[in-house]
Amino acid sequence: MTTRGHMRLGLWIATLLLFSACQSASAAAPLFHPLSIESAEDLAPPVLRSRTAQVQFSALNGDAQTPTVGAAFTLNLFEDLQLACVVTETTPSKGGGWIVNARIEPPSSGNATLTMKEGVLVGAVYLGPIQYRIRYLGDGAHRIEEINPSQFPPDSAPIPAP
Repeated sequence: MTTRGHMRLGLWIATLLLFSACQSASAAAPLFHPLSIESAEDLAPPVLRSRTAQVQFSALNGDAQTPTVGAAFTLNLFEDLQLACVVTETTPSKGGGWIVNARIEPPSSGNATLTMKEGVLVGAVYLGPIQYRIRYLGDGAHRIEEINPSQFPPDSAPIPAP
């Protein structure tokens, strides 16, 4: 085989590997499974929209007990918002459970902090100026909310020390 043939073969293999990596990243397990629970809770500022879902803890590593650094998962906050994420740090919490930090991969940019224990997940996701929060509702149901931080009420005046 000529040098030119080796270069073509190398380029073909590199392209195949890159395509495979992209396919596996896009096939990362989704963290949430939608639930069709109606909520009497009205959307009041600062909440812009919300949905109810069940957490698929296995998306963080395939084992619901211990999250894995480097695990790729899809943070599917809403149908129109699917974020590729990678777990960057895990820390056991003092009361049991785990604190999981994740990086949101390009083309988006941001981070997520998730706390999980015994089937409950709460967390915050920061994606530019928009924030998302995850709350536990009970019976395995979680609420995902898009938050507009500019709609929080203003802070009160400081209370002077006695």
